[in-house]
Amino acid sequence: MHGYGKLATKDGNFYEGYFKQGYPEGFGRIMYNNSDMLMGYFQQGKIHGQAELWTHDGVKLAGVFLNNELQGKGNLSMALLLVTEEHKSGFRYEGSYLNGMKQGLGTITYANSDKLVGNFDKNFLEGEGERICLIVRGVFFL
Repeated sequence: MHGYGKLATKDGNFYEGYFKQGYPEGFGRIMYNNSDMLMGYFQQGKIHGQAELWTHDGVKLAGVFLNNELQGKGNLSMALLLVTEEHKSGFRYEGSYLNGMKQGLGTITYANSDKLVGNFDKNFLEGEGERICLIVRGVFFL
């Protein structure tokens, strides 16, 4: 297949977008069988470039993917890229990703607007980080 088209897979996933030599290439959209949806750029059948993933449970991941992995840093020729992860609960992460995991400096914002800033390693906060709490009418909340 070459050019614009649609493809349904055996496992119930659905791709709509551009193809080159039978593989997704360029801009496209995947609807997964679990109701997750990804929209972005593909190269030789892999998610490669700017993309956004919305999961069935309300998480939104936006950033740059390299060979199907969400990235926030690449090699030296690639600038630091900000990735945003949002949940329906109000939880939000902004920072960098490496190999599909939170890696490096990041900020978590909770539904009540409290923030936690720190360094992440393979999805886990290193140390305690710095907690920034909401202050309402001069009252400090922890």
